[in-house]
Amino acid sequence: MEEEARKWRLQDLGRGIASVSKAIVKGELMKKLDVGQYFPHILYIVFLLGCSIWYGIKFDQTMTRVEDNEKELKELEIRYSNRIFEQRSLNRRTTVAAQLELLGSEIQEPAKAATILKKE
Repeated sequence: MEEEARKWRLQDLGRGIASVSKAIVKGELMKKLDVGQYFPHILYIVFLLGCSIWYGIKFDQTMTRVEDNEKELKELEIRYSNRIFEQRSLNRRTTVAAQLELLGSEIQEPAKAATILKKE
């Protein structure tokens, strides 16, 4: 009757942890818990957990790569639009004439239309 009325104590937790750790070290945990018949199932669950962790890591790596590529793509789009703007602004006659004057070139826009030469 004394054992039935016995209350749980903090030192019981320490004893339980010590008992379980000794069983783990000796390799008798499965016997102690009496789950030896479920060993293949436990291995399968461990395998599934390992696969789940591995797929999670691969997914995170893929998403990181996708985010990096999106940032690079935005950067390249900005550079492309700047180059298109520069190209279009350089194609204007006034811009070309102004740049030639800055460089000190004597080339100017023609005063009259070009003469077409015909081969006889």
